[in-house]
Amino acid sequence: GAGDVVPRKKPAPDIYTWVVERLDLRPEECLAVEDSSVGLRAAVAAGLPTVVTQNPYTASDDTTGALAVLADLSTVTLADLSTLHDTVHPGTQVRPGPTH
Repeated sequence: GAGDVVPRKKPAPDIYTWVVERLDLRPEECLAVEDSSVGLRAAVAAGLPTVVTQNPYTASDDTTGALAVLADLSTVTLADLSTLHDTVHPGTQVRPGPTH
């Protein structure tokens, strides 16, 4: 979902809530990947476990509430992300959304 489909932008949780509802998922079935504290606050406020990747612009951001903070995703597999998700919501599988 693009941010222009909701009235409030991040850090409001609106975009995450909008996407989760349209995918007919529960927030705990999802995993957000964000690169800033603003995005992290939005995802966490919507109830999504969130992984943060840092970059030079956001390296000093507050990542409190992140499930994990990673330098990048270059060596991270879907299985790795699923394992991280399981640490917060054991037994709840991350369901893939539609592919385009």
